[in-house]
Amino acid sequence: QESVRVTRALFSEEPTPFTPRGGWRLAAGGDLVWPAQVDGYNLTYPRERASIAAEGQDGLPLIALWDKGLGRTAAVSFPVGGPFSRSVREWTQLGDMVQTLARWLSGEAVPSGVFLRQTV
Repeated sequence: QESVRVTRALFSEEPTPFTPRGGWRLAAGGDLVWPAQVDGYNLTYPRERASIAAEGQDGLPLIALWDKGLGRTAAVSFPVGGPFSRSVREWTQLGDMVQTLARWLSGEAVPSGVFLRQTV
């Protein structure tokens, strides 16, 4: 990480095309009409077993999903508020994306024989 900090910024202020990938199918039963671009994004790198739902022009993930143990995790590396979020805020399906991710992160019912208590 220190090498990355020295060699390049951690946030790209340049617009990048939004390219959907197959990983979105893990979270959703259908596709969205994605935005053409995002106005900026955090430079991130996918975990080894992560599924990429969308990536930018440089192939870095914009949305990544991962099943981890009994849970799930998701990373959205573009802003949905603030100075570099105009394209995303104007995207009519932003709410659908957030709602789909929230449902997917919540997980399914606890399988029979597993005792787990969840506090939200």
